[in-house]
Amino acid sequence: RHIGTVRALMWLGLALAAAGNNEDAEPPLREALKGLLDFLGTAHADYLHCAAGLASVLSARGCLSEARRLYGEVLAGREASLGPDHPRTLTAMGALAKQLHAAGELKEAVELAVRCAAGCEAALGLGAEE
Repeated sequence: RHIGTVRALMWLGLALAAAGNNEDAEPPLREALKGLLDFLGTAHADYLHCAAGLASVLSARGCLSEARRLYGEVLAGREASLGPDHPRTLTAMGALAKQLHAAGELKEAVELAVRCAAGCEAALGLGAEE
């Protein structure tokens, strides 16, 4: 495959997911993720974006364990490449906290959500009153 084809599969899968068609979104996202891994590795932004999209699709389809693993991979990759306080890292942290909650891992979910909220407040502030 060509990297352009792999990216096109990723965008197709993400578009299908955005339209609510998670069943049809999963195969192109899986194929794209494999291709992005082969071409770019796990630290590349495109790989992490695709992994987050696939994790969201899997979560919606009830595949909580695999979604959790992918969300954890996205968080680790974004922390390594962008740092712990970057908005994309914090978004990944919130997504993993939500997934942990859905899987019934409440202690871990709360710990991560507290970390996420503190990071968001530090990086982004509280809002209009500032």
